[in-house]
Amino acid sequence: MIPSPGDRGALSRDFERRALPHVAGLRALAANLCSRSEDAEELVQETLFLALRAFGSLRVDSNVRAWLFQVARNAHRSACRRRLRRAEQAWPWPEREGGTTEPVDPRTGSRPEELARGCDLRRALAGLPSQQRELVISSLLLDVPRVELARTLHWPEATVRTRLLRARRLLRRQLDERPAA
Repeated sequence: MIPSPGDRGALSRDFERRALPHVAGLRALAANLCSRSEDAEELVQETLFLALRAFGSLRVDSNVRAWLFQVARNAHRSACRRRLRRAEQAWPWPEREGGTTEPVDPRTGSRPEELARGCDLRRALAGLPSQQRELVISSLLLDVPRVELARTLHWPEATVRTRLLRARRLLRRQLDERPAA
């Protein structure tokens, strides 16, 4: 049902009051999910757009921060799937000096060895399975309490603790095994 113009104004004000205070957290999450700042800002905008459209169906007692973060993660997954489909259709493989070919990221023009020169932590995070990466980012970088993560993911708190511990151990191993510069 489409809200009347008066209801849309009230809904918009309620969205501003309850959701917009979490934009800084959304930006931090997007920066950790996306490799480029432009993509992160686009993800935040897409998240806010999708959240505003669906805000009328959100229950009053819902955890808005957890809901917004879930909207952002879903939007990021959808964007990744779209980029993957586009890349599969037309991925350039330019010739290199030695007659070999290797892929080039069509958005940045970067080759794999250039992309690998990032921060050790970012590279280690990227090496984690997506579920573990999201747990680490949410818990350690965004300071989302484990209780809130458990509620959001519909897991027992002990499961969150165990999976977070495993993710941190894997992250530590990956950081310890980083290649020498």
